[in-house]
Amino acid sequence: MNRTDEFLDLYRTLELEAASQYHLPVDHRTIQSLMTRPEFERFRPELEYCRDVRNLLSHKPRVDGAYAVEPSEAMLETLRRVLRRLQTPETNLQCATRIERALTAAPEDAVLPVMRRMHEQGFSHVPILVDGRVAGVFSENTIFACVLDETIAGLTEATPFSALERYLPLSARQKRRFAFVPRNGSIYASERMLRESFDRGERLDMLFVTENGRETERVLGLLTPWDVLGQEYNCKGVAAFPGKGRRPAPASCRGGALDRSYGTGCADPKGVSARSGARQPWPAGPGRGTRCCRRREWSRPRRCTRARYRD
Repeated sequence: MNRTDEFLDLYRTLELEAASQYHLPVDHRTIQSLMTRPEFERFRPELEYCRDVRNLLSHKPRVDGAYAVEPSEAMLETLRRVLRRLQTPETNLQCATRIERALTAAPEDAVLPVMRRMHEQGFSHVPILVDGRVAGVFSENTIFACVLDETIAGLTEATPFSALERYLPLSARQKRRFAFVPRNGSIYASERMLRESFDRGERLDMLFVTENGRETERVLGLLTPWDVLGQEYNCKGVAAFPGKGRRPAPASCRGGALDRSYGTGCADPKGVSARSGARQPWPAGPGRGTRCCRRREWSRPRRCTRARYRD
């Protein structure tokens, strides 16, 4: 089988698989509908090109029995990748950082050593586990709340997390920033959950992977927005997490692509950061943004000047 015939077979298989999984009609709009789904949006340029080539091969007559063009190997590999993504989607646990490798703490552990590791390795949240289940989450905000309430005059090397137990449990407000997902659930469903939270102007800081996605179950792994969205998350203007490589986030995303989602440190029309109050410079040259990207009211794509914050 030559590459052209293999390309047409792969394209047809992709159409049938997409129609079966997403209940779409098998027609010229099947692949177009597939491209609009968030989990396949990154393949949109390649799929559009493949669709144009397929239409040319299918609807134009051959010359002396030969096709007008021959698809490249890269085009075949694109169709194979999208087809694999449809047929065998990765699970949450496959993409998660296993709990054995993550930074966690118990109520009896000392606070200061964990804080030092958070600072050195770029962690912004540490789950507090009891019998493998989430009892709370420690973050920079925990210390901030303690200082405001004058609960602690100071931390010593022996101060345990149990001394801060009032601020650790997942309250109703905190639960909006965390979610529990099943181990065998599709990673693309988790990706969709994160995107929808950004679109609502909210922020999911961490996904806990359990057997069936219940809060009462033992945690098997952790998913951060970086793990799911990768580099795209760095231009969200929200808390940056190190991923599996534990890379600290850059100081800013100046020069990155504009994102219309939730921003915590975006430059407002007066050039003042919505998060820190620090004045941020406008982009040089004409066509600068006219509204705060936190409200998702940019008139047309601009380049981002947002600073990024960890929490």
